[in-house]
Amino acid sequence: MLVYPFLATGAAAQYPLVRTERRKRLETVTPGGHVSRMLAGSPAEVTWRLEYAELSDSEAGAIEALYTATRGGLMAFTFVDPLANLLAASEDLTTGAWSRDALLNVSVTGPGEFAVSNGSLAAQGVQQGVALPAGAPCCLSAEVKGAGVTLSLGGVSRHFAAAAGWQRIWVNGFGLGEGTAARLDVDGGGQAMVRGLQVEAQAAPSPYKPTYGAAGVYPQTRFATDGLEISATGPNRNAVIVILKSKVAE
Repeated sequence: MLVYPFLATGAAAQYPLVRTERRKRLETVTPGGHVSRMLAGSPAEVTWRLEYAELSDSEAGAIEALYTATRGGLMAFTFVDPLANLLAASEDLTTGAWSRDALLNVSVTGPGEFAVSNGSLAAQGVQQGVALPAGAPCCLSAEVKGAGVTLSLGGVSRHFAAAAGWQRIWVNGFGLGEGTAARLDVDGGGQAMVRGLQVEAQAAPSPYKPTYGAAGVYPQTRFATDGLEISATGPNRNAVIVILKSKVAE
């Protein structure tokens, strides 16, 4: 699998970074001639403008190598959106995007808020696979209250004690490729209230970004320019502007 490279620091990108979306417009006309227009729920196409400075020769070479391997914009690769929640359907833990252990019950208690009840004496959980590049820094965060819970991501787990009020909790790890699993377990016999589950391609969480459908991992991304111009600004220092484009699956 071809994957857009992370920087040596583990960062997914540098700033400034611009993300734009092109959306389909739905239009209906009644027999009386009234026209109604609305935007489709998901973007049809996403474009990123990534502006890099002070790249090492190896970092610039990795971007150039991917450009060569994909023959410019001909072949697709996977891009992990630095600005997105990488979980699908974070606002609905009852959908097929999530897998749940047999004795775990998930019920909706409000918009984007869930009661997660464990009918077993052992920990039971809900999880989702995330296609994170091997070795990429990542973090899983959530808001919880009630029973104790454990967050697991990239082979790293962290337990959090029961709490009466809402608290933001998180764990950081490293991507394990397509087999990376983001998981929340509830202690045996307990019930936790959960909202705001989020995975990001960075070592610590940022404010929650809800998702209602697809995740922020784009496997059909391509270079959007005919060439790649890397400028050497000094010894082992390089600058480049990269423009990427991805069509979003229906």
